[in-house]
Amino acid sequence: MRPLHRQLRTGLIALLAACGSTLAQDAERPSPVAAPEWKPGPGQLLREGSFLRNRRGRLVRGEGAWVYVFDADAEGNAEPPMVMLPCRRLREMQQSMELQSKTVTFQTTGQVFVYDGRNYLLPTYFGVAATEQVEPAASETTAAGADSRDPKAGDLLREMSARPRPMARTGIAESGSEASAPMREGITIVSRRGRVVRDGGELRFVTDSGPEITDRPEPAMVLMPCMNLGMLENVANRRGERAAVVMSGRVFAYEGRNYLLPTFFVEEIDREGNLTAAP
Repeated sequence: MRPLHRQLRTGLIALLAACGSTLAQDAERPSPVAAPEWKPGPGQLLREGSFLRNRRGRLVRGEGAWVYVFDADAEGNAEPPMVMLPCRRLREMQQSMELQSKTVTFQTTGQVFVYDGRNYLLPTYFGVAATEQVEPAASETTAAGADSRDPKAGDLLREMSARPRPMARTGIAESGSEASAPMREGITIVSRRGRVVRDGGELRFVTDSGPEITDRPEPAMVLMPCMNLGMLENVANRRGERAAVVMSGRVFAYEGRNYLLPTFFVEEIDREGNLTAAP
């Protein structure tokens, strides 16, 4: 028995020595350092789908839209200004500004989208971080006022003003008319068949019918800027209003109108034999 005890004791001593050596190496090993958060450089856009959390900034009125101008961090860096997507949360931010006689600084969380060389921000949460007295001569609700704090914001606002404004609405006298009662924000439509219709400077999704064949059709919904909208534009340009698509997306509401953020779509095959030129 004694030789067996000696072997066990020798093995235990060797195991303890190995554990001690490993612990000493771990103690000498430097602690891992978290990778710095990636931020876009000059002229770069954030990737679609990125989330921004608790970013301080201000709302500035642009030509037909609101722009979020980010405050710089401790190192003087800030994301480029982004156009705000229309939704109930944006309206709540506007109401917070209307209740104040001062410039409001928000702390905003939201998702980033990309369309036509610009970043767009869909706010999902916000809080009022600070307020400061408004100086009439340097109002930040105009391009000139934005220049005083962020020249990039002034450039974006002037670019928006220089672009052709959407034509007057032509109206859509068909199923999915805008006269239909608006849908509440937060609804998700799934595999809804319809068409992409150009109405002035906007693209709208007009459904062929409601979720069930006996339901009243949804109102026509303005398609929100994102990468999918760019692809839908290609479909509309190539096939015109006869192009049928099956669409899924998230519904938003802003100032009495419905907006659709397309998350997925499939272009239906033209079964009537109409030929279209290749893109």
